[in-house]
Amino acid sequence: MDCRRLSNRLLLCLSLALAFGVTPAFSQSCQSCLLVTDPHANQAFNAGNGAAVNLNKCGLNVNSNSSTALSVTGGATVKASSIQVVGGDTINNGGSATPTPVTGALAAADPFAKVPAPSIGTCLSHPDYTQWGQTGSYEVYPGTYCGGLTVSNGVTAHFNPGVYIINGGGIQFGSGKVSGTGVTFYVTGSSFTNNQLVTTNNGMSVNLSAPTQGTYQGILFLQDRTINNTALGSSFGGGASMKLTGALDFSTTALTFNNGATSTANVAIIARTISLQGGVGIKLDSATPVLPGISVAVTPLTAVLYGGQAQQFTAAVAGACSAGVTWAVSPATGAGTITAAGLYTAPATLTAQQTVTITATNTEDSTKTATATVTLEPPVAVAVTPATATLYGGQTQQFTAAVANTTNTAVVWTISPATGAGTISATGLYAAPASIATKETVKIVATSAADSTKSAAATITLEPPVSVTMSPATVTLHASGTQQFTATVANATNTSVTWTISPTTGAGTISSAGLYTAPATVTTQETVTIKATSAADSTKSATATVTLQPPVTVTVSPTTAAVYGGATQ
Repeated sequence: MDCRRLSNRLLLCLSLALAFGVTPAFSQSCQSCLLVTDPHANQAFNAGNGAAVNLNKCGLNVNSNSSTALSVTGGATVKASSIQVVGGDTINNGGSATPTPVTGALAAADPFAKVPAPSIGTCLSHPDYTQWGQTGSYEVYPGTYCGGLTVSNGVTAHFNPGVYIINGGGIQFGSGKVSGTGVTFYVTGSSFTNNQLVTTNNGMSVNLSAPTQGTYQGILFLQDRTINNTALGSSFGGGASMKLTGALDFSTTALTFNNGATSTANVAIIARTISLQGGVGIKLDSATPVLPGISVAVTPLTAVLYGGQAQQFTAAVAGACSAGVTWAVSPATGAGTITAAGLYTAPATLTAQQTVTITATNTEDSTKTATATVTLEPPVAVAVTPATATLYGGQTQQFTAAVANTTNTAVVWTISPATGAGTISATGLYAAPASIATKETVKIVATSAADSTKSAAATITLEPPVSVTMSPATVTLHASGTQQFTATVANATNTSVTWTISPTTGAGTISSAGLYTAPATVTTQETVTIKATSAADSTKSATATVTLQPPVTVTVSPTTAAVYGGATQ
């Protein structure tokens, strides 16, 4: 007979199996049935003065990292399938813990953490539903009870199946008798009598069992998880005789069993701190009724990394005796590494996008796993064109940035130096200063919006305006005369010029070296302009003036004469 799929009828299955001499086929993994959640408290679990704790086929987990997180003293005994403590333990004065506690363990998660809180309804008004003052027997029904629920003074109360919401005041079972099957008590509110959520004392007889199916399967007492007042607690004691079949979940408040209180059928106890004193006898059994299955959760669920980057993953294990996990990366090669503590490191070099699966597997039950996904991205690359430019005052240059390996191709443009070096628009249009007195180098940077560590730069050389001077400035020549002109170009590496003559015809010639030759014949005086234009900046030039003179002529008249002695002409 295989009872593994009959979780809601486990007790019946067990009875039938024993009756027919068949051994039930249970899972071999060890589940936690006693969990202390406070992460730092000293003596977060404290058993003393003859207390006896017997955990049948289930384990004890203490999440406190204190060096005295687990304390067993004064003849107290603790027996379990496993004892896991985040911090340290103190076992003395006749106390014993079996097996030897494992210290330095990982913290365990509450197996009922995902159970939703019931909706708080309208308060029931019948006075017998909040407190009984006279001896008698009462039938109590599910609903919302405001201001507390008290059973005392010899009263017998039978709780019918369902969810009982206690909104403020808490629960007090005093000196009467209570019973009920298939019940869940949800305790909420902000004000509680004597800071107690649940109190059972004064010889109270209690026989309560949790639902065996549905949302609150296995939960007998459930505390509102939003309560964060560490002064609050619950107390079971005073010689009370209790059969509590179901989980007691007080995840953020303290829980105390004392003065001979006994409980014989709890399925699990979860509390911020747990103290057992004075002959207390606690027996927990993970199969009465069935605990939620072991579960593993990994955070974060997703991550995006670049070459060499790291991401810390954490695993929360609920319900297992050991909260330990083993970490694995898939694919097993070329996809980075992960440490035993969950620190994943991407490969140093990435050439293409890749998806990696991170898996955490519970060391207690290898069938319980959880995964996270890492997207590995090749490095963002930025390129700027043109890489260099030379500009003069007031000129502009359009730059373009190409961003690779990301869907976000936007860039942020900046200039260095930030002031006095021109401006650049959000689209990469650079404008040089209107006036440039001296040569200057400006750096234009495009930074990726997807990854601010990735950028590219271009260099601009700002040049002062080109100037051209010429010598000589004026000259007078006759026909076929020559004159060497010299042009000097400032503020440009290219000092060459282009020589031109005006008028362009009949006014002589000029060589590429600036040697001017007048026409062979000059009949009338003429003015010629020689111009030298900068090859670096065609808007910059200088001129000289040549005056062409016709040749000097002399005539004598009369051309002949006859003169006698002493005569004149």
